[in-house]
Amino acid sequence: MAHRDNPEFLSASTIKGDKVVNTAGEDLGKIEELMIDVDDGRIAYAALSFGGFLGMGNKLFAIPWQALKLRLHEHTFLLDIPKETLERAEGFDKDNWPAADREWLSDTYTYYGYQPYWQRRAEEQTEIRGEVGAERLSRESASENPIFLSADSIKGNKVVNRDGNDIGKIDEIMIDLQDGNVAYAAVSHGGILGIGSKLFAIPWKAFSLRIRDNAFILDIPEETFDKAEGFDKSHWPLTRQELSGTFTHYGFEPYWQAAAVGAGVSAGVMGETEAEKMSRMERERKGLVKTDEELKARQERERLEGLKETQEEKISRLEQERMERERQTETERERLSRLEKEQMELENQSRVEKEKLAGLEKELQESIRLEETEKVSRLEKEVNLLQGQEQSRRERLAQLESERARVGKLEETEKERLARLEKERTEAEKRHETEKERLAGLGTGGVMAAKGAETGYAKMARTEGIAGREGPEFLSASTIKGNKVVNTAGEDLGKIEELMIDLDEGRIGYAVLSFGGFLGLGDKLFSIPWNSLSLRVHEHSFVLDVPKETLEKAEGFDKDNWPVTTRESLSQTYNYYGHEPYWQREATERTGLPGEIGSERVSGKDVTAGRESPEFLSAGTIKGDKVINTEGEDLGKIEELMIDLDDGRVGYAVLSFGGFLGMGDKLFAIPWKALSLKVHEHAFVLNIPKDVLKDAEGFDKDRWPLTRDSLSRTYTYYGYQPYWQKRETAEVTGVTEETAESPREREPARMERRAESESHGQLKTAEEKMAQQDKERIKRMEETETDKEKLERLERERTVAERREKKYQ
Repeated sequence: MAHRDNPEFLSASTIKGDKVVNTAGEDLGKIEELMIDVDDGRIAYAALSFGGFLGMGNKLFAIPWQALKLRLHEHTFLLDIPKETLERAEGFDKDNWPAADREWLSDTYTYYGYQPYWQRRAEEQTEIRGEVGAERLSRESASENPIFLSADSIKGNKVVNRDGNDIGKIDEIMIDLQDGNVAYAAVSHGGILGIGSKLFAIPWKAFSLRIRDNAFILDIPEETFDKAEGFDKSHWPLTRQELSGTFTHYGFEPYWQAAAVGAGVSAGVMGETEAEKMSRMERERKGLVKTDEELKARQERERLEGLKETQEEKISRLEQERMERERQTETERERLSRLEKEQMELENQSRVEKEKLAGLEKELQESIRLEETEKVSRLEKEVNLLQGQEQSRRERLAQLESERARVGKLEETEKERLARLEKERTEAEKRHETEKERLAGLGTGGVMAAKGAETGYAKMARTEGIAGREGPEFLSASTIKGNKVVNTAGEDLGKIEELMIDLDEGRIGYAVLSFGGFLGLGDKLFSIPWNSLSLRVHEHSFVLDVPKETLEKAEGFDKDNWPVTTRESLSQTYNYYGHEPYWQREATERTGLPGEIGSERVSGKDVTAGRESPEFLSAGTIKGDKVINTEGEDLGKIEELMIDLDDGRVGYAVLSFGGFLGMGDKLFAIPWKALSLKVHEHAFVLNIPKDVLKDAEGFDKDRWPLTRDSLSRTYTYYGYQPYWQKRETAEVTGVTEETAESPREREPARMERRAESESHGQLKTAEEKMAQQDKERIKRMEETETDKEKLERLERERTVAERREKKYQ
């Protein structure tokens, strides 16, 4: 007996996707779609996906509904068809469904051994309504509507009444599991915007399709529909007993009762005896109706008759296949006989070839004996030559050993000289202390000079103290973009939209701030100097120490019309916010230093402003650009730019290199000075040999270098001095990045020193190299510096110390 745990109806959405197995338990696929016969209101066929791997390459097969039996608690359907029959069936592609009609579907039903439902119904209706099967098919073919529609295409269609007024939409199609009929369509009606609407079970016969309007017309009086009892989504009608009252309310006879009466009437047409006919007419006169068991028995007899006819056709087809296989077997036998003959001919040819090879082998042996004497003579010459080369190598090794001993002596001498220089450096520090005491008498200026004269080691200790703060020293450009910006009063000034990178200096030229508008509409963009911003790391925000009125009066630009920024135009922005441009400040600090003076440096930059490539590029534009070496080989791409929060420089660019299709890539921290832009190729050239990059120590995506201390070894490995050490050195000694050798000029010398050190097994660590460079620099400075230059340097150190003191107050 049907109840809610054993329903007679299931929704089309519930059936779709259920697994299909055969009687042997083999997986045949799943139900992809249900195709509905629009006129008859029943399932024409189920579309079964079968074959392929992981859903790729599946074909679809049209399966008659009566071939499927539900296993309710397993959520599967049993298909009583051998797997081989399904594999030989004619399927169709997912993206190319056939233009199905009943003629096409009739062949499918016959192939699986089932009589098409419309033929069986036509036979039952003959002499009942006066319409034969041919007339029925003629009427259907004349209709402009399609014969079949998928359940998915029906769901969601709107429903209108006869006057064209909108009633609701079809929310679901409920399928009668016993005979594949559409039990009812669930129409949502009422409510506002779909909220509070109720569902109504509507008989399929009450609908007619209007294909040009993509709508179904509901042929039920409006007052009848308004008085109908709906149901909510948690209590659907799932049995014929529950549905019977609904059909009666709308004035329709339940389809299962009509089928029972039709079956009784048609029994007099199909081969019944006179006695059976009299008995049937007597039962009809008394108003008796056959039970469900009798109807099922009749349907089973009809299916068996259809199977019998299908089996005869199968036997005939199998006989034809057997004869075809016999013909193929005969053909194979003839082919095997021909192959045996060819094999015998090949064996004869092989025997002749073997005899020929034996003769050639004898001739070869004779030739070897004749040539043996000449070979021995040639080998003796080669041995003598190798002995001479070996002697030369031994002499060269002895020479190298002598050279190594000489180098060892020079090394000892160098160590003694370094000890002497260390002693002189200590004396120089004492002299500095004396100078500090003298400058102390000058008041505040003396204090500043003393601070400016702090040693490189004291400077490094202070820098390491900054690195030990709570937040990181570096943040990625992507992390900074989007952060909120507030002023000192806590007022929201907008957010950081982009960071513009100075390609020459490798630092942030300016940050782009979006400010104004409502909900992001009407915002203007503003260029903000980086040193105007200070990070609040735990609030994910930056503080802009500028009054809101000053920002509102500033000259911004539109999101869709970014200006072509040069240092000349950016200089006005810096001055507006009360900051000196970093390139002018650095030029001022370099004024009077050895090498080019500040004015010459600025002039050089002005010349480069007229070059083909831009001075500034956004961080978003640089990310993703490919990286090549000087030979044009592809090394990877730039994944991220890491920003030094203290001074706004690009601490390093993150290069992804290695792997396949982006999988297994290693990440490498690359100094900005090692990259040069090829603007028309959207690429950066990395001036580092490929083998050096392969041997470099990379990092994974979850462990990025975030402090200067962890980054220092990377700079040293690639032959570059960290920019923060260069700045500290310049503040103390007056030797700047511009006066020193460039990385590219230093590369041949570095490679030569590396090769020489490796040949003697004395490659020094990064720390030893840096110490050696510091000692050489101090020596060079002490040898070349005059008293006047020394006084000028001390004055510059005092000026730098004053500025630093103001910065950190």
